[in-house]
Amino acid sequence: MGIDQEDDQEPAELGVEMVPVALAGLRAELGEARDLARQLAGLTPEQADSSWCDQLEDEYHDVDVSQATMARQLARWRLDHPDAPGLDELADLVAEVEPVRQELLRQLARLRFARGTSGVHVLPAAREDA
Repeated sequence: MGIDQEDDQEPAELGVEMVPVALAGLRAELGEARDLARQLAGLTPEQADSSWCDQLEDEYHDVDVSQATMARQLARWRLDHPDAPGLDELADLVAEVEPVRQELLRQLARLRFARGTSGVHVLPAAREDA
């Protein structure tokens, strides 16, 4: 879904021929997010790497913007090409993004809370001194 945009401008509209690419990309991203959530669920706070958790948290906070961009693109495709194949499946996948993202963020919060760093990124210098 990584559509480039400058400042607050909307990206140029993608042609409906991009639906299969969007489907494949979103399926892969959702699979990766689900795997990460399962992996995090199996970790104890002692096993979790703080910098990796920080990176994941930043990444999955940003997914919200990408998901909104994809939802707007999907709405355009539905208006311009209502019978295009794959749009219903893409809509289903777009709807699955937020619950998966929230589960991943919940797991990260659980690890942070148990470690006593709830909502606080650990600075690299602080980790080296510890």
